Amino acid sequence: MCGAPQVDTFCPNGCENTEPILLTLDEYEVIRLVDLEQQTHEQCAAQMDISRSTVQEIYESARRKIAACLVHGKPLHITGGNYRICGGQEAPLRPLLPDAESQHRKIQQKMRRRLHYENCSYL
Repeated sequence: MCGAPQVDTFCPNGCENTEPILLTLDEYEVIRLVDLEQQTHEQCAAQMDISRSTVQEIYESARRKIAACLVHGKPLHITGGNYRICGGQEAPLRPLLPDAESQHRKIQQKMRRRLHYENCSYL
């Protein structure tokens, strides 16, 4: 990722007191590369130095979040996540919203549990 988004919060009219949906910077970057720059998942993976399957997972998560914002009229806030700045430097971004860090942690825990259950085989 070579730069932070120019705008990090989107809010429909009348949503000031609504809990925002959080889009991480890696989700933002995948959406930017695939949808805006029209890169393939393979090209995006090469640019971000991650696997194609990881790009696909990030992309699907980001699209679900954006769809929820549009359909339910919720605000969207781009923050957090782990990313690498151009040149290879790792930089976790601290969320800007006071409650965003705990929300992001809860989402990560849910995703880990979901992956755990998907990877378990029951006999």
